[in-house]
Amino acid sequence: MNAEEQKRILGYIKKRYDECDMDYQTFNGDIDMTLTYIENKNIIDKHLETMLPAKVSKSMEDEQVKAELEKQMRAEQEKKEAEIKAREEAEVERIKNIPNGEEELKIFNEMDNLIKQVIIDKKTRGLLLHGASSLGKTFRVRKAMANNKVPYVLHSGHITEMKFYIKCFQNADKIHIFDDENILHSKTFLNMIKAMLNGETGLVEYDTSRKFPSDVKSSFEFTGKVIIILNDLPRNDEHFKAVKNRVINYELSLDRQQRLNLLYERAKNENIEGITKEERIKVVDWIKDNSSGSTLNLNYRLYEKAINFYIHQREDWKALTQTQIEGIDEYTMLILMGVDSQEEWCNKTGKGRSSYYVYKQKAKKLETGLLDITGLINSDDKTLKIQQSSNKMRMGGERW
Repeated sequence: MNAEEQKRILGYIKKRYDECDMDYQTFNGDIDMTLTYIENKNIIDKHLETMLPAKVSKSMEDEQVKAELEKQMRAEQEKKEAEIKAREEAEVERIKNIPNGEEELKIFNEMDNLIKQVIIDKKTRGLLLHGASSLGKTFRVRKAMANNKVPYVLHSGHITEMKFYIKCFQNADKIHIFDDENILHSKTFLNMIKAMLNGETGLVEYDTSRKFPSDVKSSFEFTGKVIIILNDLPRNDEHFKAVKNRVINYELSLDRQQRLNLLYERAKNENIEGITKEERIKVVDWIKDNSSGSTLNLNYRLYEKAINFYIHQREDWKALTQTQIEGIDEYTMLILMGVDSQEEWCNKTGKGRSSYYVYKQKAKKLETGLLDITGLINSDDKTLKIQQSSNKMRMGGERW
């Protein structure tokens, strides 16, 4: 064996030690220069087998690392799912134990009865609830589920199409509550829901090149129900219309007095650390005096913000709450003031045709019971009134 081959042998020994993360200088075997390179390598290999851990191939190492990572990810996912389940169970218990106030029972009577219809009637496949943001649609639905001990699945937040299908597959006999506008942005979601609502049972199929989990098939029969909760309905969406036509529909539309009644009832009945019942009622009194029929967000969320401001920044809670009161934007106001044709509105605002229909829809909602603009409209001087209203809106919802 020549010097070059001796160098290669030494390099090979070093590599084997490096693979095991050990110091090659601890090698105590002999290199016989009278033997060939192959003969020396065979002798050294047998010697290294007794001195070093078993040699693991790179591919085996990669597989082991991958398997370990997957195991850690599964454990983390299971932990996260367990935490979500625990929070959900605690929330269900909290909702179940909150008593119904007389005003709530009166205001939500129709909606509660429609939710009950979904629960008790096999032929009623679902319910679409829309309108009146932050006034209790989701709460009323979940409370009905808890009180009637009905198993349900809540869909809220972003989810992939595959996970959506798997979730529906694994809970094919339950009531599915969709509390998210996200479903409107996926034709796949809408088509699945549409299939779920076909007849008394719906056959749902999902064609994908991706591999399903071992316990999930590419089709299933849906025997459950569907409840969809939205603030606004989409326009000109045939896929959504097909879903809408398969279920009963209800629009929650509350006038100013009903909204105030709900806030007063909540202020009287709930317990919050750091604020008394009398102080909570005082907060609602202030909201009442500093809002009007044109306030867009007279709801529980505004009340909660005001309460938090009162607890944590008592000196400035009024000014801080004032910044959260939302008035009508000037584009909607133009339509309410009579600038009702698409061409005229687009010329005045510089906005396009699609924007006109968005604001037109908002104006229509405000005109059907949610808005009191008495005294605002003056046919002799609309421009002045619009300007005055816009100035007040920019001041953060000042009372008109």
